[in-house]
Amino acid sequence: MHTLLILTALLTWSLPAMAQPAPVPGPDETIDGRRYRLLTIRPDDAGKATIAVLELRQAGAGLAAINRALSAELPAAVQRAVDCNADSLAGPAREAGEYDQDMRPTWWTDRLLAVSVHVRGYCGGAHPFFDQEFRLWDTATGRPVDVAGWFTRAALKRSTEQEFELSSRLAATVLKFAGRRHDPDCAETLAGNRSYLVQPGRDGMVFVPSLPFVVQACADDIVVPWPALDPFLGPAGRTGR
Repeated sequence: MHTLLILTALLTWSLPAMAQPAPVPGPDETIDGRRYRLLTIRPDDAGKATIAVLELRQAGAGLAAINRALSAELPAAVQRAVDCNADSLAGPAREAGEYDQDMRPTWWTDRLLAVSVHVRGYCGGAHPFFDQEFRLWDTATGRPVDVAGWFTRAALKRSTEQEFELSSRLAATVLKFAGRRHDPDCAETLAGNRSYLVQPGRDGMVFVPSLPFVVQACADDIVVPWPALDPFLGPAGRTGR
């Protein structure tokens, strides 16, 4: 079944109380010579909300399985946008909420697909929010890949579903490649941080500092070249890239 039909069916089955509009397909785009597009929905009852879901436009059983997994995330995203709007409308300002989700591939090879999900908005309260998540799949099987398995046990440990606490040695190595390590507004924050999102990429492993909202501007992607990570990688990490 075509991904667009799957998305429409999921919305119909999962959110029967809301007659949601069908996702709108965007133009084909390419990364690493492979085609994809974004399917966008602007849910009813969700204020100023736009939700984009990735659709892979290449053939293969593994990629079809990944498309199904990506599609399955949409109903929950729509519900979060609706809840965000309700919270904002119930707040002192009684303004419509804002919710924007963008989902794009960052690296796509014959073996792996890396995806970054950005969610930002305002649901009432003191300040807006910004969240980032990573997805990683085996393109042959369509199964998720746990990047923690690429590292030795001593190098990092999972602290939440998305975040990892780095060892002091690995954190020090990552900091060497941080563009803002000498920025007077960020140096102390980055030096004291050991919590990161982690995702493999074309030029090395990508580390994103997990920081409070007030210092979110310091959370630039940090790309650590593969050779610098060799002491921290296990067999899966050395062969996976």
